[in-house]
Amino acid sequence: MTFGLGTLKLPSEAFWRSTPLEISAALRAFSNAASVPPSRKQFEEMMARFPDTGFARNNSDE
Repeated sequence: MTFGLGTLKLPSEAFWRSTPLEISAALRAFSNAASVPPSRKQFEEMMARFPDTGFARNNSDE
């Protein structure tokens, strides 16, 4: 409850509707395990699967 209501600052209604899986996923995102970078092989696999297609444009300046 401390994590959900305190750290995540979820409204009580949202906290009580959350599943254990959702709370667990949020907790993992806050842990050190989530900050481990991918290996070179994993990175290359991601780049092959999701190649860059060019530069992103920020249209807010137009």
